[in-house]
Amino acid sequence: MNITEFKDLLAASLAKNGIDFVTEAQCEQLYHFTEYLIEVNSVTNLTAIRNIPDIVDKHLTDSLLIASYIPQNARVLDLGCGPGFPSIPLAIARPDLTV
Repeated sequence: MNITEFKDLLAASLAKNGIDFVTEAQCEQLYHFTEYLIEVNSVTNLTAIRNIPDIVDKHLTDSLLIASYIPQNARVLDLGCGPGFPSIPLAIARPDLTV
């Protein structure tokens, strides 16, 4: 999947869930994170979710659902996040957080 298709897929998933705060640059970071996740997951079983549409819906969007509940400039500790959910998407989408 190319980056344009990914951005469209991500935008649709986020909009469907009422999330409207992710910038173009953050979409690109989430795309690169997703590519890296797929690459690493091919040799190390980090997640059973392996296709991009499901990663977007079940990992990225789900991770960002809690973002509006976290106060500005908060410190977030994610113990045992495994492949990086929700901490990495939160860190990308909320640069004010210390994750």
